[in-house]
Amino acid sequence: MNAMYDLLCSIVIGGILLVMLVGFNGTITEQAGAQTVRMMAQSSLTTIGDLVDYEFRKMGYQVPKGTDSAIVFADTSKITFKADIDNDGTVDILTYELVRRPIICIEQRTDRRN
Repeated sequence: MNAMYDLLCSIVIGGILLVMLVGFNGTITEQAGAQTVRMMAQSSLTTIGDLVDYEFRKMGYQVPKGTDSAIVFADTSKITFKADIDNDGTVDILTYELVRRPIICIEQRTDRRN
């Protein structure tokens, strides 16, 4: 009788440990996915920042001396400037504009009871 009791307790404890392990694995997988998304967003943001920095450094490059300014228009949400960005001898006009759009949050839920 004691052997049956020991076997039953072992199965219950083993089942609890198995359920805990599966839950832990699911949590780790979710966190790894979230970290990957955060890293991709940070990388994209860094790339965009480098591009804007490069183009702002070129502001006024190869613009003829007779013009008043390389900046055509500037206010709190928009800037337009002249520069020869691609170094082909023609002056390019670049515009950066901050457009405020509502952020739509889409929550994705996965059902693990399948």
